[in-house]
Amino acid sequence: MFAQDAAAISHEAPASLLLRTAGAYKKKAAELAKDGEHDQAAAHLIRALLPPAARVMPSPASGALVLREGLDETTVADLKQLLATAMQKLKQQRMLEAQEAREAAAAEARRVEEALALQEARARAARDEADWSAYLQASMDDDRLLVEAKPSPALFELELQLRGPANDGSGVLTKKLVVRNSHEDGPHAVYEFCSAHGLHSADEVRKLSEIVQARMTGSPVWLAEWLAARPSTSPPELLRRAGEHRSAASFREAGVLYTRLLAHPDGATLSAEEVNAAREGVVQMMVAERALLPFFTSVRTEQWQAALDALERLPRDLRSSARLQLLEARCHQMLGRWGSAQRAAARVVEATATYSPWLRGQPRMLAVALGSAAALEQGDGKKALSFLASVLKYDPDQEEVRTQYKQLKAVLQLMASAEEQVVKGYNHRAVAELDTVLAKLRGMDVGNTLLRAQVLLKLCRARSAMKKHVEAMEDCQTAYSALSTPGPGVQVHPARVREALEARAVAHEADQNFDEAVADLRAASELSSGPGAPKEAAQALEGNLRRVLELQRKWRCIDPSDQKAWHDNRCGHAGDPNSGRNHRSVLELPANLGDLKPEDQCSWVIKQYRKLAKQWHPDRYKGLKARAERKMRECSEAKEVLFKQLTCSEGSSKRRGRA
Repeated sequence: MFAQDAAAISHEAPASLLLRTAGAYKKKAAELAKDGEHDQAAAHLIRALLPPAARVMPSPASGALVLREGLDETTVADLKQLLATAMQKLKQQRMLEAQEAREAAAAEARRVEEALALQEARARAARDEADWSAYLQASMDDDRLLVEAKPSPALFELELQLRGPANDGSGVLTKKLVVRNSHEDGPHAVYEFCSAHGLHSADEVRKLSEIVQARMTGSPVWLAEWLAARPSTSPPELLRRAGEHRSAASFREAGVLYTRLLAHPDGATLSAEEVNAAREGVVQMMVAERALLPFFTSVRTEQWQAALDALERLPRDLRSSARLQLLEARCHQMLGRWGSAQRAAARVVEATATYSPWLRGQPRMLAVALGSAAALEQGDGKKALSFLASVLKYDPDQEEVRTQYKQLKAVLQLMASAEEQVVKGYNHRAVAELDTVLAKLRGMDVGNTLLRAQVLLKLCRARSAMKKHVEAMEDCQTAYSALSTPGPGVQVHPARVREALEARAVAHEADQNFDEAVADLRAASELSSGPGAPKEAAQALEGNLRRVLELQRKWRCIDPSDQKAWHDNRCGHAGDPNSGRNHRSVLELPANLGDLKPEDQCSWVIKQYRKLAKQWHPDRYKGLKARAERKMRECSEAKEVLFKQLTCSEGSSKRRGRA
């Protein structure tokens, strides 16, 4: 039935109409391909090759589709070639879309992982701060000078008269020495009384101890029996325990032990060294205890610099305890002095490291968290890793620290891998890995640190090689600012600053900004000439500087007709195409421009100039205005020189441009 109807309708369209229809499809396909719609372009090319739907039927012999009638072989071959090109571009487009989809999925997975890691890092930081608050509170409570005395029933009281300004003008003060609880005995109360009232004398302590001991012995029977029942410690044991408390900065406890040694019943058997140690120790502990009062007061009120000043007034041997070193590290941390904080924390870890469980809230765990954070702020990832490794060395089952260790180690390994990719020239891989590193650093809640600056330096080098000049310069500038002015208490490393300057010089050179490249290389050369700088690096830098100076000299050769400037810059022969600035490269002209007709060459010049003028016009450019002005000036200079060389006419070029 369909065949009969087709035979009945045997009208043949004119060949000119068929060609015109195929040409319309071809023209539409070209427009679609220009817009990136390669699937629709391929469909239109197929329509151009095949007859209308009513005439599409397999060939009886081969079963192949019948082509549109009236098309010559040349036209068919041309359409088939265009169709093959469209299908190839469609395949590439589909592959690119699939790649973009995979990258988007990976970025989303990375974002989710980063958010979870950041949440955990901030929760861990909050726990660290809670541990610090608890530790500081305990440190304050342990010091009797900072705790208000709570009234309690007195077990024993003794009135003493001291010389000093009295309200009645007699020059005699009456003070009470009180023993308030069963944990205090005579020497304990005597030490606290003498320390509080400025009786910093071993003779006064011993004399007062004897008086108190005699009075307490003659007190009610129950108190005398209680005193007699207290165990007596031998003098060597008292000295040993006093030394331990002294090393731990527990000066009050050490002072009480020295006082007890002076009032010991077996005092006659003490050696001269033991007596001198007790006499000197009790006075030193009183002085140190009173000297620590402003330190603890400043720490409690968060006056960190005042606390450090008070601590500096203590003798070095009295402020070397892990307790005071940890508090010193905290002061430096709060002031942003990361180098000093790291060193103090390292001393605490070294002094307290033992093969035992490392639990959250312990002073050594506080020191590890503080030290690793301080090392990261200074850009020293290996040192931060060593703080965490010290915990796992003594306590391999510390799961929280193990997680942090794995995260940081993965970041450092990625950074090393990215550096290898940059050196080998695999810049796209390097950028992908460095983006992952930045995401992991954000997940670890590592902010504007020197470690991040090192990552940005690598990104700058990779993006510069990829001709992504804007992103490269932003990365370089951010890294240089962080490395050259790292903040108070952080040492400036000349080698890192030199590396940043060299990386920024490479970015400037890739952007053909040779003046800034030379300035950065000269600054880097000055840093490399200092003491301790490796000679090989300095020599390589000097060679690179000479090379870029030659490029700068050549770039300044703008117009051969300006004979003075051409001669001053030693530009060479004016007719040599390799002499002076490459204006054709500036305007991004095709390599075969010289093979075109003169009028076509001028058309290309004005076309590219207009295109780049829209891109670099300072009022339109969204980036750095200075860069836009420089690029716009270079384009104008290139157009002017090429117009002279090609003998182009401004008016004729404008007419050709409009045509």
